Amino acid sequence: MKSAVTLIVKCTRRCNLRCIYCHDWRVNGARHLEFEHILRLFEISSQNYRDVNVIWHGGEPLLLGREYFDKALFAQQCIRDRRGTRFTNSLQTNGTLVDETWASYLASRKFKVGISIDGPSSMHDASRYDVKRQGTYSRVISAARALKVAGADTGFLLVVSEDTTSLGADAIYNWAVAENIGSIAFLPQRPDPEKFQDTRTSSLSSVFLSRQLYSDFMSDMLDLWWENDAAGPVIREFESLLQGVLGRRSFLCIHQGSCVGSYFGIDVNGDVYHCDRYIPEPRYRIGNFMDVNFTFD
Repeated sequence: MKSAVTLIVKCTRRCNLRCIYCHDWRVNGARHLEFEHILRLFEISSQNYRDVNVIWHGGEPLLLGREYFDKALFAQQCIRDRRGTRFTNSLQTNGTLVDETWASYLASRKFKVGISIDGPSSMHDASRYDVKRQGTYSRVISAARALKVAGADTGFLLVVSEDTTSLGADAIYNWAVAENIGSIAFLPQRPDPEKFQDTRTSSLSSVFLSRQLYSDFMSDMLDLWWENDAAGPVIREFESLLQGVLGRRSFLCIHQGSCVGSYFGIDVNGDVYHCDRYIPEPRYRIGNFMDVNFTFD
C-alpha cells in the first residue's frame, strides 16, 4: 500500500459567479458528483493509500450544502474505522456564500479553506462578479473575517492576469499587507482547455498569461518579500521553494519533481486525470473510477 495521495475533486460545475477567465459553469453534462460516487471514490483510494488528502473544488463547492459534506465526512469516518485510512480535507471557495454558520462548520471539521480573490476591489470586481454582474469583493473580505474569527485554517488564491502585472507587484503586495492577508498563492491565468473551444464565444476567458509576464511579476514579488524579510503575507510559491533549498520536501507538487501517482484530478463525471490541470485533456485521462475494474495502481 502506498503512503499518500491527493485527490483534487471537482465536486460540482455549478457556480454563482461568472468570472471572466473561468469555463466551468458553461459546461454541459454532469453537474456534480453524487454521494454514491463520492463513496466509491473514497473506497477505491483507501484500498491503495494510507493517507488521502481531498481537495474539494468546483464550480463553487458550497452550493452543494452542508448535508452533502456531512455525508462525505461520515463516509470517511466509516472507512477510517474499518481500514485505518486517514483523510484530510481542503476546500476552494469563492467566499460569497460563507457566513458565520459556514465558517464555524468548516473550522470545526478541520477543513483547510482557500479563498479566491483577485487583488484590490476594483480589479477583483472587474473579473469576479456574480450572475447579476455585481462585484463580490466586499463579500469575500467578509467571508475571510468570519473564517478567521471561527479559527479556520485559511489562505487566499489570486489569479495573475495581464491586468495584475500591469498594476504591478508592489501594488498587490501593499494591498495584501493592508488587508492583513496572512497567506496567498499566485496562479497564472490559464487558457480554456481545448475541448471547450466549441462551447464558448470569443471573450476575455480565452486570454492567458505568458510565462514571461508571470515570471517577471513573481520576480518583482520575490524582491518585495525578501526586502521585507518575509514580514508580509506568506507567499505559497516562495515558502515551497524555500523548503527545497533547506533540504526539506516542498509542499507544492510542481516543486517536488515527479508527482505522477501522487495527485489526481477527479472530474464530475468520474473521469480521473493526472492532476486537475489536465482536465479534460484526453491524453491525461487514466480512466473513470465508476468503472468496475478501475484502480489507482
